[in-house]
Amino acid sequence: MPSGLIYTNGTLTKITATGTSADFDVPAAAGADRWTGSLGITVRERHVEQIAGGNLDQIDQTHVILPYTQGLLVQRGDTLAFTYEGNPEVRKAGTIVRSQLAGRVRVDLEDA
Repeated sequence: MPSGLIYTNGTLTKITATGTSADFDVPAAAGADRWTGSLGITVRERHVEQIAGGNLDQIDQTHVILPYTQGLLVQRGDTLAFTYEGNPEVRKAGTIVRSQLAGRVRVDLEDA
């Protein structure tokens, strides 16, 4: 399915809502699928170095660019399943930046 993005290097296959955790008398439950399919996305990785307190921290950051329509479905904590460089990935949505004017949404990813 064409995504409308200028450059794609990955394929989104599923967006899943955050499930619930077990409570005293309620078992844990998986989240519902918000979206499933096959959609071209842009995956960007970068290596950041930060110096704080005399220490050098090296951080790998990953974010995905989604078309606006699918990006509106994503909420912080949701799980995104996608393929990138031929490998299946499952990551959790962190910070979300929506731009209706640009027609896309950037989702910073965290480990699932």
